[in-house]
Amino acid sequence: MPATAIEKISPAEYLEVERKSDIKNEYIEGILLPMSGASWIHTLICSNLIRIIGNFLERQDVTVHGSDLRIAGEGGDKYFYPDVVVIKDDPKFTDEVFDTITNPFLIIEVLSESTESYDRQSPPLRRPGERRQVSGIPFHRKFTGICIGIAG
Repeated sequence: MPATAIEKISPAEYLEVERKSDIKNEYIEGILLPMSGASWIHTLICSNLIRIIGNFLERQDVTVHGSDLRIAGEGGDKYFYPDVVVIKDDPKFTDEVFDTITNPFLIIEVLSESTESYDRQSPPLRRPGERRQVSGIPFHRKFTGICIGIAG
């Protein structure tokens, strides 16, 4: 039996659909990826990271955001909702709607056992050519480490 073809949409179509949607979808090269809900421990880790980073950087020219802020990847063919985003200086937006950022300084993903492999191998944790810090924090292991990389 032949495989079912996946209908791809343009970045402009994605943004139009996403801005009207009741659910969040990430977007990679024409394909919508629906986001699932998060566990209690996942949201606890994210909330604590936002608070700790925000407190630590309160005198810096940065803002700290949670997973409701959409980030555009370079080239405009990838859009994500990272768990934690730090923006340095003034935010840069994709358009006049002001809901999609193009200049994150730090991106953090809290990694679960079921998503760690995908998150480490795909954007936003791996973005060749982009100059920003990206971190992945696995919460399903006894020792929680932080993976930090600076592209470029």
